[in-house]
Amino acid sequence: MKYDNDLFFTCSLIEFIGRKKKLVRTDVVKYLGEDKVKRIYSYADVFHCEPIEKVADDFIKLCNIPEGEFDNIAKCRYAIPDYWKIGAVSTSPYVTKKVKF
Repeated sequence: MKYDNDLFFTCSLIEFIGRKKKLVRTDVVKYLGEDKVKRIYSYADVFHCEPIEKVADDFIKLCNIPEGEFDNIAKCRYAIPDYWKIGAVSTSPYVTKKVKF
């Protein structure tokens, strides 16, 4: 199976925003909306040229994403995978077999 870099970036950005704003990842997707998620996926090759922090901040402002209370990082007792590794897991064939853009 071909590795989908655009999906990897999209999943990593959603994870990054979720950690930054302390939101469940499904809530991040809801705040972004289907059109913005498709835009991120379609232009991932362009967005990845910028630091992920800047891209995240741009979408946080554009979509008025609020601060939440979900902090799954602070309570962990073990090493936590970074947002890039979570993005890689999210693009595994098992996870993505139902994803259609």
